[in-house]
Order: sequence, then structure tokens, then C-alpha cells
Amino acid sequence: MNALGDSLENIAIAKSGIIKQRCPVVLGGPFEPRIEYILRNRAALMNAPVISSFGPGIHGTITKLDSTESQPCQYADILIKLDENDPNTIIELFGVRLRMLGYHQLQNAITAICTAICLRGQGWRISDDSIRAGLEGTYVLGRCQFLTPAQAKMLGVDGATIILDGAHTEASAKALASTIRMAFPDKPLAFVVAMANDKNHSAFAHQLLSGALPKVAILTEVSVAGGNSRTTTTTSLSRIWTQMARECDFSVIDCSETQNQRSNISCSDQNLRSSFTDQPVLLVANESESVEHALKKASKLLELVSNPSCGIICVTGSLHVVSTVISCIHNEPSCG
Repeated sequence: MNALGDSLENIAIAKSGIIKQRCPVVLGGPFEPRIEYILRNRAALMNAPVISSFGPGIHGTITKLDSTESQPCQYADILIKLDENDPNTIIELFGVRLRMLGYHQLQNAITAICTAICLRGQGWRISDDSIRAGLEGTYVLGRCQFLTPAQAKMLGVDGATIILDGAHTEASAKALASTIRMAFPDKPLAFVVAMANDKNHSAFAHQLLSGALPKVAILTEVSVAGGNSRTTTTTSLSRIWTQMARECDFSVIDCSETQNQRSNISCSDQNLRSSFTDQPVLLVANESESVEHALKKASKLLELVSNPSCGIICVTGSLHVVSTVISCIHNEPSCG
């Protein structure tokens, strides 16, 4: 934040510095009008042609989602016509198998294709088949990454599906919630969340709560680049998530151990199931000891409200918490 700025406008100004004289600029997006204006204005000053990946000649549709594999994928049809008079700027790809899930990842794929078209214009020889192969082979750790059952067992979770996603902004939380509900519309969901303290925690929580309707939220903490001063405590996150859950009309049950001891609430009581009426109920708990303990707690609480073999546990809030889980899988010292 110190390097890029404390607002979207300042970040856009900083990032527009990569625009070079007379070099084509591919805009991803879609952006808010004020942000797009900043980028286009900079491009105009540099005499750089702008190619928009969300223009009228561009269409992309998700046609099928396959969640039967260990790593779910989505299929998409993509049609791009940047210039109807130039066949090198026209691409039609049907049934593209994308390992990156969500409508936002479809838009990222379209942006990548537009970039390849620009490179063609610069003399690069890139075939449509090569573009398809590149899209279908693209996979990024920590971006809607599904762990295998064996990896989940290494973390003490048996039955539930674990997803790792480094979302940490309001927009990325909205995209994550949409992707989860697209892929698993009826499966009970738990979030394990750790965040840096310079993020908009309330907006992040609101998007996940209102968009994904989870049953469980476990708030934890991990080491964040910049030192402990950037780590948000579990107590602070729990307070924010409880507040936002109530604003989203959830009934909140605190399942933290200390709270149970004070109020004699037993979250292992089978009568807890009867609490799940038409009003959404969120089980909230703190777990500052380790991410592994947080995952185990999420799994146990999911068992109280659903069949444990069909639940989803999503670890999110920062790339730091995602990397911590990956380190645990590989038994690395940074696991904690």
C-alpha cells in the first residue's frame, strides 16, 4: 500500500507507469469508469493504442462445470473480433477447458487472448491451437486451488473438500463467493480466514457472508510480510465477522472455547442442529494456535450441521495463510 497508494485511483496511477510510448495496452477489467479514465488517459499521453478485453466484439460464455474430478474445471466458448477486416484479430474457441474457475477467470482468459492477438500484430507467430493449449494448461497455486483427499488428510481433515484462495479484497471476495456458489450451490461451507491489518475486513466479510452463505467461520492468524504489526488478531477478526454476520441477518453462535466455558454453550451438542431454521446461522470460532488447528475445528463444526463428506472448507483472506497451508502439506518449517 505504501508503494502503490491508499486508493484505487492512486494505485491505477502508479500501475499506469508501465505504459510505454506507442506500445499497445490491453485493458482487463471491466474497471470502474474513473479507473478506466486514468488508464486510457495515460495511454493517450504515450500514444499507445488501447485494446479493451470487454468491448462489443468480445463474447465469452461458461457452458459447463465439471466438479467430478479432483481438480474441477469449467468449459467455455470464446469469440473475439477486434477487427472484422483482419483475420489475425479474430479467434473462435469452443469448449475450452479452464482449470481456473469463475467468471472472473473467464475474463482473465479473454484478456490473455487479446494480449496474444496484440503480439501477433507485433510479428509473433501464435496459432489458435497454441492459445487454446496455453489457456487449458494454466493453473495457479492459491487461486481456487483444490487439495486432494490425501492432502486434506495430512491436515487432519477427512471427508470435506479444502479450497485455497488468496482473495483479500472486497472485489476478490465477491468473485470467490460467486465461484463457490457456482461450483457447489448446495454444499455446506466453512471459511478459515486470516488477514493483514491494512485490508478492508468488513467489506471482505460482507461479500463472503452475503454471497456464499457459509455455515461456519473460523478466524485465525498467520505471519504476514512486514512483521507482526501487520497481522490482524483473531479477536479483531471475530468481532468484525460477528458484526457483519448480524448485519447480513445471520444468527451467530460463538463456538470459541473460552466463550463456551463462560456461557455453558456446547457446540458439540446434537441439539445445535435444531438451531438451523429458515434464518441463516453462522458458527464462529477463534483459533490462534495454528492454521492446522483452525482447519480441524472447521471440519468438526461442519460435521455438526451437515454430512462431513459433502462439506467445503475454504481457506482465504491472504496469500500468507494460503502459503502456510501449502507449507504444512510439504512439512516445511513455515507451517504454523
